[in-house]
Amino acid sequence: MSESTLSMRQIGVVLLLSALAGWFLLPALGAKLHNSIGEPVADFSLPVVIGGDKGSRQSLSALRGKVVLLDFWATWCGPCRESLPLIERLAREHKKQNFVVLGINQGENAELVQQFYAGHDPGYAILSDGDGSVSGQLGVNGLPTLVVIDAAGKLRGTIAGVAPYARLERLVAEAGAP
Repeated sequence: MSESTLSMRQIGVVLLLSALAGWFLLPALGAKLHNSIGEPVADFSLPVVIGGDKGSRQSLSALRGKVVLLDFWATWCGPCRESLPLIERLAREHKKQNFVVLGINQGENAELVQQFYAGHDPGYAILSDGDGSVSGQLGVNGLPTLVVIDAAGKLRGTIAGVAPYARLERLVAEAGAP
């Protein structure tokens, strides 16, 4: 084998390891929110991309009295795509209860998000945080990041990355959703 072949293989291995590290480690770095557990979460209002009337907005304050799960995600994010079926299942199973899921897309235009969901209803509203203001306000710096807010509007927990379904249910139950 020539020297150039070995160095190309080494470069390939380094690139593969870097990609794997990004896939598994970066989401784990994303749950350093500005709020502490038990603190009120500041209100926000974002445009609804899916699951509402054209031009409508959803505010956090309008959901007071309900447990809210915010799912910060993007179409390009592999771990986000992996967690979507779990979030959809959670929304379906708790639909008639005092619980709301909001998917908050990060930095992508409405058309791209609508194409992503073409022919598929996630079962909850998808909002657009196109400029990152809400994720910045909360301190979200990795995707996916889940934020659970209790009925009083206080932060109850966060999960960075893909979590097992049982952990999602436990976090939501601890926040007060049946």
